[in-house]
Amino acid sequence: MIVRRSIGGTIAVLAALFAGAAHADDRVACFSPRPGEDMVAACTRLIDAGQLSSPALAVALARLGASYNNAGDYDEAISVLAWTIEMQPDNGAAFDQLAAAYLAKEQYARALAMATEATRHSPNGAMAFARRGQAWLHLRNFDEAIADYDRAIRLRPRFAAAYSGRAVAFENKGDRARALSDFQTALRLDPSSKTAAEGLLYLEQKRAR
Repeated sequence: MIVRRSIGGTIAVLAALFAGAAHADDRVACFSPRPGEDMVAACTRLIDAGQLSSPALAVALARLGASYNNAGDYDEAISVLAWTIEMQPDNGAAFDQLAAAYLAKEQYARALAMATEATRHSPNGAMAFARRGQAWLHLRNFDEAIADYDRAIRLRPRFAAAYSGRAVAFENKGDRARALSDFQTALRLDPSSKTAAEGLLYLEQKRAR
């Protein structure tokens, strides 16, 4: 269950962390394509000055949550993304990033729930279906995993990670031919994929025995 804070409390916390008068370039920094604490500081100053609405802050927080995930700070990502969803309950990107954080923390049931919300709010988001496929994979429901990886691949035909995930599901079901084909496709699409390379080597070694 996500721990939520009130919108007012969220803004108050951020304002305390990033106190200061709004600067002329804060609006540019707030919507910078590169998320980070400087971006949130700028957004918070704009809110404190009455120049930025809560929905705009939600967008900024969602991107900050993604940056925390990328940095491996999953607890902070979960906290920030929970605030985002409080402000924008239909923010599919925030649910998707929550799913990523819970996957990284090996909390697969929560990851499944967040990814399901992400697919509901962003039905064309290939990553959300891939994350749900990954959650199903860890929960050992291989048929559901394959179904979600199928959806991800239909939405993004060159999605190498989805092919790798589906390959793992096929291998666990004993369908080595399909697993081998998917690992080969994944490696062709992304030659740097360690998962695909290791999976392909493993299956080829098993076939040679």
